[in-house]
Amino acid sequence: MVEVRDSKTHVVALKPLQSLHFFRMMPVPESEQIACYFFTRLDKKDVCWVSYHFEGDKADRTEPDTSVLKLIEEVEQSDGE
Repeated sequence: MVEVRDSKTHVVALKPLQSLHFFRMMPVPESEQIACYFFTRLDKKDVCWVSYHFEGDKADRTEPDTSVLKLIEEVEQSDGE
């Protein structure tokens, strides 16, 4: 067990991960408005994000994000240890 002593939110796998990596503030496609996006899944080497920021309107984005890919790879490698 790993003890975490800070005020950040973490995702717990075999080691705690700061959940900050799984949220993004980004512009909505076709708009200049900024919305909060949540990590949803991987699509090959792209990261898929979703936002429900605007009432009744779901916004999806898919883009490369090496920081999230690296973090997921590290977790997968540590699961095999």
